[in-house]
Amino acid sequence: MSDISIPTGAMMALYNLKKINADLVSTQNEISTGRIVNGPKDNSAVWTQTEKMKFEHAGYDVINRQIGAAEASLSVGRAAAENIVDVLEDLKATISQTSPDEGDLIAARDAAKTQIDDLIKMASVNGQSWVFSNGNESVTVGFQTTTVEATDTTPEREVRSQFTINIAKKNLRTISTGALFELANLSFTDPDATTASQSELDIMIEDVRNAASYFGENEARLARYKELNTTVSNSLQKGISSLIDADLEAASSRLQALQVQQQLSIQALSIANREPQNLLALFG
Repeated sequence: MSDISIPTGAMMALYNLKKINADLVSTQNEISTGRIVNGPKDNSAVWTQTEKMKFEHAGYDVINRQIGAAEASLSVGRAAAENIVDVLEDLKATISQTSPDEGDLIAARDAAKTQIDDLIKMASVNGQSWVFSNGNESVTVGFQTTTVEATDTTPEREVRSQFTINIAKKNLRTISTGALFELANLSFTDPDATTASQSELDIMIEDVRNAASYFGENEARLARYKELNTTVSNSLQKGISSLIDADLEAASSRLQALQVQQQLSIQALSIANREPQNLLALFG
């Protein structure tokens, strides 16, 4: 027997309508944002995990930009060294082909020294030069994970830190501390002195060529680190997407179904609300 004081049918219809409306709001939010998790209230565990992954992803992007800057400066250093080799080889050819005129050879030597000095001054990127002085340059190339052993008060844990490598600079200047300091002292006073100067030039050419090769090797080395970082970064991005991105096709289909259910629920509620009125009609 129907009960006027407790319209059970209307209450159930209203409950279903509220649930459908809530699902509609959630589905519309998925479609508008493209995500199923937009904050800790949606899924705190997934949100916490993705925030950590986002932080790591951003760290790899920063490191790859730093590697790119180091690659650029190394490329300039390598190009400078290659040009210096060309200048020295041109001087060697001049010495070999020119008649033994000491004045001409000295002029060629001094012109080569001036050009090399200019090339070294120009070989700087953001204030960094690989051919101006000696020493090492520290470059951050990635992250490393180390295990910290347990103590009486703390459990064993993993610690993540930046991983750096050292790349040596090459001082190719023509001053006393540089690899080409003997250039200004090349002598052409007699055939023996000229021959000795040619031998000294061969040594300098080899030193600068080795420097260019070293810079090129480290360019390739940095490129490999950057490639690995990019792979890890892309994997993190895919992981983040798999955890929080919505399936828009499924969400669109679900939205259409919920809209139909909403219309049906409204009709069911309308029918349920007419039930007491039907009972009253019996006493009319």
